[in-house]
Amino acid sequence: MMGCLPADLQNYTFVDFGSGKSRTVLLASRYGFDKIIGVEFAKELVDCARTNIGRFKGEWQKCRDLEIVEADAAEFVAPETPLVIFFYNPFTREVFDTVLHNIVASLTMKKRACTIIYGSSSHDSIDWAAPAILASGHFETIAAEPMPMFLDSVRTIRFAAFRSL
Repeated sequence: MMGCLPADLQNYTFVDFGSGKSRTVLLASRYGFDKIIGVEFAKELVDCARTNIGRFKGEWQKCRDLEIVEADAAEFVAPETPLVIFFYNPFTREVFDTVLHNIVASLTMKKRACTIIYGSSSHDSIDWAAPAILASGHFETIAAEPMPMFLDSVRTIRFAAFRSL
């Protein structure tokens, strides 16, 4: 998935919607993002994520500006920086439609680069999310190889990547 990102990430903010306990946020810190934000609705997961970030020490970490925002994703306002937005089965189609609408409105108000990566493994949400992203008229598909199937995988991860026009 990370192969779909721009080569230079130094001015980009990575936003993980439905960040849970912060695993993706911590993994993203391996890359040269300017800032990384996890957006999570559940207070218990927010507390756990903040603890995990506070305890985490990785020598390979390139980005140390990590934040967990306790918020309803439908009300989160994206930063006015270039963006990499990550979704991994985060919520229902109705919530996703609202979040996508907010992202498009933000990009329309302040034009900037945006890459969206949408991953799915537990249900077929990618089958409605990917067409919705394209139907917004603000993104195009980034060609990407499918995820490999690892021997210890329970299921295959499907993902799609998009960049703003």
